[in-house]
Amino acid sequence: MGNHIYIIIWIIILSGILGGLINFFLLFTSQNDTKILWWVLLIKSILLGLGASLIVPLFLETISSNIMELSKSDSFPEKRYFVIAGFCLLAAIFSKRFIEDVYTRIMKAEKDSQEAKQIVKEFENSKTEIDDDEETVLSFKTSFTKGFDGDKENVKRVVRAILQSQYSYRTLSGIAKETNLNKEIVANILTTLKANGFAESKQNKQGSYVWKIIIK
Repeated sequence: MGNHIYIIIWIIILSGILGGLINFFLLFTSQNDTKILWWVLLIKSILLGLGASLIVPLFLETISSNIMELSKSDSFPEKRYFVIAGFCLLAAIFSKRFIEDVYTRIMKAEKDSQEAKQIVKEFENSKTEIDDDEETVLSFKTSFTKGFDGDKENVKRVVRAILQSQYSYRTLSGIAKETNLNKEIVANILTTLKANGFAESKQNKQGSYVWKIIIK
């Protein structure tokens, strides 16, 4: 296993250098800008080739490839070294394009992962069942007294409209419509609930505030 790792490292390094040299000759013959010195282009090509070759294991990981794992069941397991060398060499020759492609792929994967986590979180929140929502509503009615002098029955109606909804967060207009209360009354109740730690709000994609009850 130890020798396998060292062989992989040497393949990556040598393929990166060789690919960088090939890239240099391809660029040098087609380079129209005479201001660039040949040795500057050579160093640049080799460094890009080594960088691209070193990124190959990361790229293989993103596509769930196990080509770098030495399998004893193969009749000729060493053939993987030739495949890896070819892959690293190809990546080194087209180093700039390969590096940009891997970067784009990783950033997209990260974005998709974050979006997936958010969707799962919102789905779980929207599907979380409250053991006894009526008991929760009553506890709000009895415990929530400080900072609000309005009708406690309206508080109960607003809290019930949010807790018994299929949505995690509700809009002000949606709550007002379901409770048959004026938007100003609903807004006053929600603001006071939030001030006392019983509710939270955030802006949706349209820029409007949506509300959620915090169960303590």
